[in-house]
Order: sequence, then C-alpha cells, then structure tokens
Amino acid sequence: MAFKLDMDKLDKLTEDLKKLEMPKVFKGSAKEGDAAIPMFQCKGYLEKMGTKKKQWYKRFFVLRDSFLLSYNLQKSDFTVEPNKCIHLIKCKLEMLSQDKKDFCFAVTTQEKDRFLFAAETKKEQQSWRKDIEIGRIISHKNMVKLAVENQCLAETKNVANLVKQHSASALSIFSNQDYIKRTPLTGGAEGWLKTPGFCAQQGKAKPKKCYFMLKDSHILMFQNGDVLKKPRGVMYLVGTMVEEMASKDNEFKFTLKSSHCADFIELLASSEAQRKRWMSALKVGSRVTYGDFKLLLKEHELLQGLKEGDKSVPEPDLTPEQDIKEAEITAAIDADLVDDELEPGTAQPYDADGNPMLRNPEGKLIDKDGNEVDPKTTRFNAQGTQLDPFNRPLPDGAKPMFTGDGKAIGVGPDGKHYLPDGTEVAQNAPHFDADGAKLDVTTIQNANTVAETLDLQIKAREKMKGDGALKEEVDALGRTFRGPTDGETIVNADGEEVPAITARRIVNDQGKVVEGVAPKQEGKQGTLIIKVEDEDGAKEVGNCEINEHTTMRDVRLKIDGDMRKSYEQWVFLVNYIALNKSEEAEVLANNHLPEVYVRGVELKAMRTPKFSKSLKEHHNKQEEAKVAKNEFEEMMKKVRGGNFLKKVNPLGDD
Repeated sequence: MAFKLDMDKLDKLTEDLKKLEMPKVFKGSAKEGDAAIPMFQCKGYLEKMGTKKKQWYKRFFVLRDSFLLSYNLQKSDFTVEPNKCIHLIKCKLEMLSQDKKDFCFAVTTQEKDRFLFAAETKKEQQSWRKDIEIGRIISHKNMVKLAVENQCLAETKNVANLVKQHSASALSIFSNQDYIKRTPLTGGAEGWLKTPGFCAQQGKAKPKKCYFMLKDSHILMFQNGDVLKKPRGVMYLVGTMVEEMASKDNEFKFTLKSSHCADFIELLASSEAQRKRWMSALKVGSRVTYGDFKLLLKEHELLQGLKEGDKSVPEPDLTPEQDIKEAEITAAIDADLVDDELEPGTAQPYDADGNPMLRNPEGKLIDKDGNEVDPKTTRFNAQGTQLDPFNRPLPDGAKPMFTGDGKAIGVGPDGKHYLPDGTEVAQNAPHFDADGAKLDVTTIQNANTVAETLDLQIKAREKMKGDGALKEEVDALGRTFRGPTDGETIVNADGEEVPAITARRIVNDQGKVVEGVAPKQEGKQGTLIIKVEDEDGAKEVGNCEINEHTTMRDVRLKIDGDMRKSYEQWVFLVNYIALNKSEEAEVLANNHLPEVYVRGVELKAMRTPKFSKSLKEHHNKQEEAKVAKNEFEEMMKKVRGGNFLKKVNPLGDD
C-alpha cells in the first residue's frame, strides 16, 4: 500500500529495536528447563461446541498472550498449525450452563464471533476464566499505555533518568514518542505480501500473494477470499529473528525464523518502505507478551514505591511468578460496555444488584430500564468497590460528596473540588454525604488522593496521541467534552451545557492541565481519496471532501452507507495498521491527504460503487446521532435480556 513513511525515523526505530533484550523464558514452560518454549498462561483439554454441527468436540487448548489456540491432540512443542485461532482482546466472557454441562463459558470476540466451551470441573472453569480475563488485556495499546504511565510517573517523581538506567522491562520502545506519533494504538501491521508459505523449501513453491495480519505476538496468514477470522497459518513471534534478504528488481525480501522451533517463512514486500515497516512491526510484536506485560506492571509497582528524588532503584525481579492482580486487570480495561472509552480514573458502574449503568448517546447515565440515574445513587465497579458520583473508585476513608442541595462534588486533577459545571467548591465549605449528613475534614481530605491518578492518566493519554490528533481538552474534573468546542458554552461528559470560560481546561504539550481556551487547529482542506487493496492490487473506490475540522470519524459517517454495500464491517488503515474507534474520533482527516486505505472483514473483491461526498455533509449531526442511537439500542437489548445483569468479577468464584 502506498503509505507515506518517514524513512529516517523508521531507520532509527530499527536501530532502537536491535538494542532491546530478547524475551525471557519463565517457569511454567511446556518443556520444563528447556528454553525452547515460552510459558503459557493456561493449557489443557476443553470441549468446544461446533460452529456448523451443533455437537461437542474435545480439543487441546493453549492460551498464549492474547490468543486462544486449539489443537486436535496435545503436541510437545505447540508449533503445528492450530485448527482454531481466537484473538481475545476486548472479548466478552460469560459463565453459563448448557446441555447438562454445568461448567461452560462463552467467548464473544470483537468481531462478534461467539465460541462456547465446557470444562470438566468448576475449578477448571474458573481457572480458564481468570486467564482469559488476563489474555484480553495483553495488547499493544495496553503495553503503550502502561509504559507511558510509567514514564509519566517517573517524571512526576523526578527519577526519569534513574529509571531509564534500571528499567525492569527494557521496553522503552513502547513509550518512545517518535514511535507513538506514527503508530496507531492497535499496533501490529497488515496487508498483502507474497510468500511461498510457512516452512516452504527454497525454490519448491512459487510465491503467492496472501494477506498477513500481525496481531500482538502472532502473525496470521490468510489466503485470497478467506474470511479474516479463519487464518491458514499462524506463527508465534517470541524468539523469532527478522532478517533482510538480498533482492532483485522490484523484490523486497525478508525472512522470519524462530529460534525455538523449525518455523520459518519468506516474505516479499512491494516496496522498501513496506519491508522496513513490517520488519520493525514484527520485532515490536515479539514484545507484546504475557511476560513483558507483567514486567511493565512490576516496573509500575517499583515506581509507586519510590519517593521524589530517590537516588537508587530496588533490584527488580525479572522472573515474576505472581499472577496479575485483580486490580491490575480492572485498571487495563479502558472501555465501558457500550465500548466507549472510559474517562480518566473511571470504571464501568453497576448498581447494588449488579445491573450496569450506561451512558446514552446524549451522555446521560441511565439504568437498565432507561431511567436517568440520580447522582446520589450508590454505584460500584465490577469488583464491588464503591464509586463516587463521577464513577471513580473512592479512596480509603472517603465518601461520595455533595452540596447541601444535592449537587455532586468531585476532585479535579489539580486537587481542587468542583461541581459538574466547573464551579469551584472551597474545601473548607460544607460537604455532605448522600443522606445529607455533614462530612468531617478528614473524610473530605481523603478524597483528594484521586487527583494524582487523574493527573497521571490525563498526561499519559495526551502522550499516547499520534500525529494529527486533536488537542486534548478536559473540564475541571478531568473529563472530555461531548459537544461543540466553539462559542460561549460547551457540552460536558454528562450531556449538559456549561460555560466554556469557567469549565474548560486545556492539556499542553507537557501534559499539564491549564486554564484557557484551546487555539483553533490550522489545517488544509481537500479531497481524501478512499482506496482498497486486494490480490489484484490497489484501486480507488471513492472520495470525500474534507476541511480543517474533519475527523476520520466524520469521514466514516459520510462513506459508511456506500461501504456497507460490500462490507458489513470495515476499518481505516494507517501505515498498515487499523485505526480504533477512539482514534477515529480525534484524528484529523487532513493528516492523511491525499489518500487512505480501508479494509473490510472479508478478503474479497471490492464491489462498492464509486462515490463522492461533498464538504456540505461535514458534521452531519443527524446521521451521527442515528448511528449512535442504533448502537446503544443494540446494547440495551442485551442488558434487558439479562446478558450483562450480573456483576462481572474476573477472579471471583461465583
């Protein structure tokens, strides 16, 4: 694909990657004491319901990083091609009983594919449940998020240089700003490459064009016409070596070889830029692992224990044997049940009976019956920890705070107290609990500890933005806005109009929250060409006019109707990586002029008729509201049907 890449920065990234330590092998390997096989989070036999024939089949399953792989028989090295490959990132997990089997569970992927499994005992069911909950958070985005938060925490405590010298993870690439600026948070890479196939002997097979997708620590190969969820080959990246090969004219070869087994594959890119982008992405993918995620968590724990200006860092444990903790799983979940990105410091709220509270398209928090939730309603996160009126876990010794007339009071990232409209409340002013009882000074002060978490997460979120992203704007409580950013008023996270001059806070280049109105971002307007690529090559399918305010989300709203004539689901591709939902909403479209590629769920010839969208359709609020309403109604149907009525406790026994 003809993407524009900065070759100098790409060369620098390649050099940085060479300096990274190779992943370690931990206890729990398939071959104890043998460095050939990295550890798995979980492995064992399960019964799986067939997708075509509705009957149970016994299979051997391996949970490795963010993938659940199945095999017909147990293999000693797990290097053979699996017969099922399930990507767990952001999957939905349900515990249930079916067909007289008491210990079932279902996994629904981001692509809406649902798989039903049955364990033999409750203990096995709960073991798989816990490990799948961990597997669903081991993603490129979460590695970047954690690495950036660690960097921000080190800077806050003035120990950044010290930590850089004694990094527990050697994963500095995930917090490297040059890397983040040009790499969508989804990470990985995808696109068409030529190959003779996995483990093909040189000269024995003619290279064919296949679609490759790098997801976290695995690379998947799809043959032409195959649905993306059915790869014809899978290769694990930990312990692999990526080597550039001598090439002829218009051939840009590189190989991927595993030092742990006999797996290898030869790949041919269409350009030098494509070859370098893939080689860099494959090296990064080898670090998106269970072990390295735990090391980043260990680094975070060490940083939290440091004091400002410390001159030494405790020696880290490089072979962590402790399981990832329940609180760490919760902290890595960054979206609510409607898949909207959570505000800094917040969690998905549930009522006392475990029923979820959801934000409707207007921003109002509603219960399962569609009624607006009163700010004084007691609410909890998935683990049963009580939340404040802004859905943030209450610090120890704190209580939900209100004014005498029942307005919610929250702590901002600056440690001050505010109402939802941005009005400051003096900390020595009367604060009351939900029952109207006056709170004592100590209880009020205990709530202030949330400010450090808010400030850290806001800084990290700004640092995680790529090139061309809109500048971060938050209100006094650290929440992003939902409505227009021009004029005297602005719509806050609750869907309420508040005075822009009193409520707005702007995050500057250093991640600091400051007062003032954000300057308008300059940008050019033009025509963005929409392209797809299949086995026959790249082709233009349409275009749309954009201006300096148009986001990729706006472009989606313009062309979605035409795209859905061929693809039920589709994504934008930037530098061979799919943009996620939150990135679309904040990335300016003019950053991708003159062209952007799209990819549907299936690999088939594109049949979308030519389309051209004019600039007058920009910010089509009616269409945007219609899409949001339809998505929300689909979720509410599931909630009313009982699918999400039980409080989720990833590590519980219930």
